[in-house]
Amino acid sequence: MAGAYRDLFLVPGSRAFFVSGVLGRISMAMFGIGIILLVSAMTGSYGIAGVVAAAYTIGSATATPIAGRLTDRHGQHPVLFAMAAGTAVSAAALIVCAQTRMPTWALCVAAAALGAASPSLGGLVRARWTYLLDSPSRRQVAYSLESVADETIFVIGPMLVAVVATGLHPAGGLAIAAVLTISGCLALGAQRATQPAPAPRRRRAGGRDGGIVGTAPAASAPPSCFSPSG
Repeated sequence: MAGAYRDLFLVPGSRAFFVSGVLGRISMAMFGIGIILLVSAMTGSYGIAGVVAAAYTIGSATATPIAGRLTDRHGQHPVLFAMAAGTAVSAAALIVCAQTRMPTWALCVAAAALGAASPSLGGLVRARWTYLLDSPSRRQVAYSLESVADETIFVIGPMLVAVVATGLHPAGGLAIAAVLTISGCLALGAQRATQPAPAPRRRRAGGRDGGIVGTAPAASAPPSCFSPSG
């Protein structure tokens, strides 16, 4: 299996987008815990922290299918850059709201915005493998590699955010998660040569937009590709 994994990186550009994707989605195992540690430290209430973390999850679940459709329509590059900007603004807003003891509703709004701006980088990377590999067996190997990466992320991410938030500063874990997300989005978005082409669109009679024709490359990856978990 190790040899099969190595063969994947013979594809031009594959190593770069794989590393960028892993870097950017470490945060998917960090944001929830980071929010709880920050808000509980600032408010003294794990109940409020749980509500704010739930708002983040709702924002992510709501925006993920929309982001997937926009990616199919416009390509990964503009969506990733927009999400990097959204993550920067919303993470900063959430940290400021927590440290200035803003009301719970303000924390929830900022957290929901952060969830909405958090990209499903795992799905975008899998879409690139699907686009570049023409052999079903090699695609399965690539999906297996991505699953290994996800499992590793869920071991490293929680430890990293807990150490930083409890040992350095309550906002530190969330800040590092945001920096990782922004870095991964910008790095992956800049690699346009390996991204799937946007899906063509059809026109109905009268010039009305009839939606995307056929199956876009980004949509041909496994069903979990655009799940909120990344």
